[in-house]
Amino acid sequence: MKWREANAAISFAVIMLAAACLFFSAAILPAQQPDAETAECLECHPYEDVIAATAGYVTKWDEKVNPHMYVDLRKENPHQGEKVISPCAYCHDSHELPFDGEVRRADLQYCYNPMCHHTEKFESCAGPNCHH
Repeated sequence: MKWREANAAISFAVIMLAAACLFFSAAILPAQQPDAETAECLECHPYEDVIAATAGYVTKWDEKVNPHMYVDLRKENPHQGEKVISPCAYCHDSHELPFDGEVRRADLQYCYNPMCHHTEKFESCAGPNCHH
């Protein structure tokens, strides 16, 4: 095996191991409260309002999906578990107060992690050719 192929294989193995550790540790953790930074965001941006405001979000592949959803990684279907809010900083940069009106558009890289929407599509990947 060439050095580059070996390096790619090791990188992939490390990513999969990290994803597995995150998944299995989340399965035994109690429901989490938002982290301090997210709690601060929620003071001005109530999560239900954020969900409503982004209901019509369209991905770069023209998929309509709301990027603001509850994600309970302890459940087989993370979107059907408890109302756990992912840290805002996973996708967004914080802004100064008072707000100046300029915010960088967030991406969906958090959703596209190896244990969730790794195909960068918002559809179930259950079946023989995937991880379920």
